[in-house]
Amino acid sequence: MKRTHPARRAALAIAMTAGLGLVTVVRAQQEAAPPNLLYVLNPDKPDALKISGSTLAAANARVYVLSNHKRAINIGSEGKVTVRGMLAVGGTEMASTAKTTIKERLGSIEVRDPMAGIATPVFTGLTNLGTARVSGDQLESQLLPGLYDKVEAGLKAQVKLNSGVYAIKELTLHTGAVVTGANVMLYVGKLRMDSKAKLTISAPAHGDYKDLAVFVSRRTTDPAQINTEAQLEVTGTVYVANAPLILSSNAKLTCSHLVVNTLDVANGATLTLR
Repeated sequence: MKRTHPARRAALAIAMTAGLGLVTVVRAQQEAAPPNLLYVLNPDKPDALKISGSTLAAANARVYVLSNHKRAINIGSEGKVTVRGMLAVGGTEMASTAKTTIKERLGSIEVRDPMAGIATPVFTGLTNLGTARVSGDQLESQLLPGLYDKVEAGLKAQVKLNSGVYAIKELTLHTGAVVTGANVMLYVGKLRMDSKAKLTISAPAHGDYKDLAVFVSRRTTDPAQINTEAQLEVTGTVYVANAPLILSSNAKLTCSHLVVNTLDVANGATLTLR
């Protein structure tokens, strides 16, 4: 097979993008890097993706919004959006003070839910570990994977999650709580992070849930909330198929890929895909 010199490949890429009216320069070295993905799945809701007074920083991400509403995407006052490409079934409304940087034109939405084939974890036969409450006056506590009714990290509590799959009906991090874990998948019914709480986890590197770090149950419609100055830092994918995801008041979410029903990023919050 005839090989093309890297410089020639770069020139071809530039020529192709020039034909689409794009202003970005595509280098050959970037061809191997797949894009980050943001999918907003709700089919008809207004403001399915809403960025207001906040930031979507995703220079290598392709964003797909499935809502057919005329205001499927709402980039409000002082909203800042940097993405590789963005496409909505419906329309987009943008405030005069909003700023956007979009490098690519996307042609069509070929996949409705890229995580649809992921199965719900099965915990048949496992002991229910009940409720785990960790207070801030304890030394760092460790949790084992398994089935929990509730995990609650209290004020300034420190919790380490051992590697494995967790099914938690309700996960709450109170003010200043810090939870960490490596090779972890959290399957949760309800998720709430309060002021300055921090959850830092990496997804499993192998198995059925490879690269999936947070999986909010498809049965829940309760909002997943990342509140004032809380930080969710994930190496892997966050999946919230049937519930709103809300970031507010300087909260931060960092992940590789994000699939949500609706997404509201407001009041100084920042969503970063990388």
